[in-house]
Amino acid sequence: MITDPRNKKVDSKPVGVRKLTSFSHRIPVFHKVLEKIRRGNTLLIISALFQTLIGLTVVIISIIGNIHPLWLASVMSILGSITVMYGIYLWYELLRDKDDMDDLFKKAIRRVINSQN
Repeated sequence: MITDPRNKKVDSKPVGVRKLTSFSHRIPVFHKVLEKIRRGNTLLIISALFQTLIGLTVVIISIIGNIHPLWLASVMSILGSITVMYGIYLWYELLRDKDDMDDLFKKAIRRVINSQN
């Protein structure tokens, strides 16, 4: 308790302090990611992994200079970059929270319907 100059008692909490009990029901992020990977399509997971790794390998080989015609190295570097981008997009599609957004929309629609009744 802190008293202010007008002799009134003021109850103050430190700024940024939250109750830990409100977060105790949440699942850790790592477990969420593992669950989504386990529920996901195995072929999609394997293709995303290989596309990302092979694309990075091609780009690294092109940058190091092991591909001798310069035009071929630049084409391979571009194709490797596109492959990496698509592999990362596949990982994004696997791991995003599309179910959470659907639940959010459903809850909002229910609130609107209940407020009209």
